[in-house]
Amino acid sequence: MKRYLEIWIAFIFAFVLSFFPFTVLAKPNYIYDVLKNEYENNGLSYLYEGSHQDSILNVGNNNIYYYRADNDEQVNEIHDKNNVIFAGFCWQIIRTTDTGGVKLIYNGPVHNNKCDYSEYVYTIGDSVYNNSKTFGYMHSNSVIELPSSQQLRFGGTNYYYSTTVSYLNGMYTLNDPIQLEYNSGRDTRAIAAQITMFNAHSLSHYTCLDEGITCRNVKYLYFANPSILQGMSKGSIYSNYFEFSNGYDAEDMINPFIDYSNNESSDLKRKIEEWFKNNQLYIYDDLENVIYCDDRQIINKSGLFPDATISNSNMKFSSSTDLGCLDNNFQYSVDNDEARLKYPIGILTYGEANTIGANLFKKSNSFWITGSAEYNVTNNNSYHYSLGSSGTIINQNSNDLNGIRPVISLRSGTKYLTGDGSIDNPYIIGKSYSVTIQDANNSITIENGDADNIEAGALVLFKVNSDQKISKIIIQDENSNVLKYKKTSQDDVYEFTMVNGNVSITPVFSVEGENNDIIDENLIIDDDFDDNSEDMNDKSDSKDIDNGNLNIINIISNPFTKYNFSILVIYLFGIMMLLFFSYKIIKRIKRK
Repeated sequence: MKRYLEIWIAFIFAFVLSFFPFTVLAKPNYIYDVLKNEYENNGLSYLYEGSHQDSILNVGNNNIYYYRADNDEQVNEIHDKNNVIFAGFCWQIIRTTDTGGVKLIYNGPVHNNKCDYSEYVYTIGDSVYNNSKTFGYMHSNSVIELPSSQQLRFGGTNYYYSTTVSYLNGMYTLNDPIQLEYNSGRDTRAIAAQITMFNAHSLSHYTCLDEGITCRNVKYLYFANPSILQGMSKGSIYSNYFEFSNGYDAEDMINPFIDYSNNESSDLKRKIEEWFKNNQLYIYDDLENVIYCDDRQIINKSGLFPDATISNSNMKFSSSTDLGCLDNNFQYSVDNDEARLKYPIGILTYGEANTIGANLFKKSNSFWITGSAEYNVTNNNSYHYSLGSSGTIINQNSNDLNGIRPVISLRSGTKYLTGDGSIDNPYIIGKSYSVTIQDANNSITIENGDADNIEAGALVLFKVNSDQKISKIIIQDENSNVLKYKKTSQDDVYEFTMVNGNVSITPVFSVEGENNDIIDENLIIDDDFDDNSEDMNDKSDSKDIDNGNLNIINIISNPFTKYNFSILVIYLFGIMMLLFFSYKIIKRIKRK
């Protein structure tokens, strides 16, 4: 029996080590793989095959996978598999990026460690997109100032019209004017003559509205339609026009529309940036800098432009239906000097809504998406796109209040700690850590990072336990309000006063090579501590924070996460022992 002992030992080592690849070396839980695996298993994730660009350098070559629902049953199925908790908020996965990241759309605060979608989708608030004098997620300093629209009825005289004018000594002169003969009457011949007249002057916007070619105030026609029943029944055509004076002309009027610089932020963008800053999402190193496209190129000029016909009063903008954004001026990103975002956050793009399908956003509150829709010249109003509970993309007046659902993108290689994406068990994005916490009564219920049922007004001690260096700590109550805390006389132990019954404590880990002291200290942290003040334990009559009877918050999903190095050493030692005993067995066999 003794001579087989070495063989048995070698066999045991080999058997135990065979499980190592399935534990310590198991494939990490990458959030990107959630959609990839769904696609490969013929689920509700699809492979995007259109044009795309998610980075300013256009270096992305990863496959893009996206969720898409074609009916209400699929909507409900996706909504119970794409939930994520990140930075203390609920998010929903919408697609991956060509840089290997994953885009998430905001879905409200965390409730009892769940992302409840059963009643309604949360927004961070309401906002107008911008005022009617500007358009775009960002825009130039130029303000749209159109003169008051007036209406002209053709008829009664033969007027002169021209495509351009000159201005000298306070007078406008029609250049190369043409005189249009008016044929009054309601019969077919009269109507046909008026249509001919309309077509003839469709590019001749300027007129003095008399039989002369010079005037102090010139009229600029921008819309006329011979098919208007009212006009035809009266034997005349109506046209809308602006009146210019003091040398002002159409070129001055259209400059704000073709100025694609990005000097100013829309009201919507400012609201999102304020929320991002107040909730301190900029301290997380998991976010990537991607492009949020808002194409403002004009595809239908309307009669506002001198080289366009006057058959349409609505100026329409290009809205990219794919995931690409060709013009650098519309590629909003932290990395783009021409269209720079302050933070790596935006909103759903028109191309994403078109690709993913608005169906997926049914049951949602109405919310803005990027993409300038049109500018109504007659009403002097801009319109942008929004998505609502009907599951359709609509044009909405930019002055209307609408919901805000921010979008972020997790960088390539981001892993989730726990979860399956369901409403009751969302994917948890974050670092492995635990929190020791107690109140005076030592009766705290702990679940997945949240402490419940703490008496309002109670003083609470806590200590964050982690192998990684912690830069800051964020404490939020059940209403997502940030609570202040301060140091105690004990090492790494802090205290705060409970506002209501529930609290969430989230450490922020230092990012190597970056400045981690970027948080406004006055916003959440109060480091003042009087060493002569009464000790926290004396106030609460509680046990020391390091006592083993305290409750623990622990969201470590993989026991090997914190101890990979130790396990690896044991593994290497096992391999050495296996080789040693194998050598002895081979040597004994050779001796025989």
